[in-house]
Amino acid sequence: MPNRVLLALVVMTVLLVLSHQIILPSLPDELRTPGSPALYGLGVFAAGLFAVTFGFFVHKRTGTRAPPRWYLVHVGAGCCGLLLAVVHAAGQWLTPPALIFVCLGLLVASGVYARVRVNQAMASTFGRKLSGFALSPAIDRDQIRQTVGQKIELLERLAPGASEALFSPTLRQWLRHPLMSYCYQRLTHRERLLTQAHRGLSAAQRYWRYAHIVLAALFAFGLLVHIIAVVFFAGYVTDYGVISWWHIAAW
Repeated sequence: MPNRVLLALVVMTVLLVLSHQIILPSLPDELRTPGSPALYGLGVFAAGLFAVTFGFFVHKRTGTRAPPRWYLVHVGAGCCGLLLAVVHAAGQWLTPPALIFVCLGLLVASGVYARVRVNQAMASTFGRKLSGFALSPAIDRDQIRQTVGQKIELLERLAPGASEALFSPTLRQWLRHPLMSYCYQRLTHRERLLTQAHRGLSAAQRYWRYAHIVLAALFAFGLLVHIIAVVFFAGYVTDYGVISWWHIAAW
């Protein structure tokens, strides 16, 4: 997806969100009342779209290549989910569930920033002369050799036949061999520190992915808590008033 298409999609989503907030007072009661059947349905649909966006992560971590269409689905579902979630919220921005939108906004912003800015910075970094990646004389080559040897030894048990230079634990391996996958990841991190692979990278290049993952985890956690609350604790959510949406328990 070209950056201009991504930016156009995000800008269009933001404009639609702002437009909804402007016309919200003039909408029918059904579309202005939190928990109404219509808004409840939109919320369910939005949650489904957000689940689709996480499919991109799962697809990447299963060991298969994530084709461009998965990225398109990731972005498209995220933007549509954001728009539907805003409509679902019905302007209730001073309630606890509104905190979910803080994570969601930062999540979208970090993704767009990475695609538009960090990508260019990475291309510039890897486009440097080879001398820019030369090992510093201060680097302990013996420790690097020992660490790589430990990785190869562990890899023979974790994924026989895989290349140490290219391997990264997949979701399946994390589920089947969590301890070995964790140990391998730690060795990879140690190797990165020993080789000073982060030299020349800006803070954004180093940490944007971690920030994006943390924000995604916080958003998923907040969304899950919200779903559990409205389905199992509907009474508490409405202060034990009238419950207008489908629920399992009214605790």
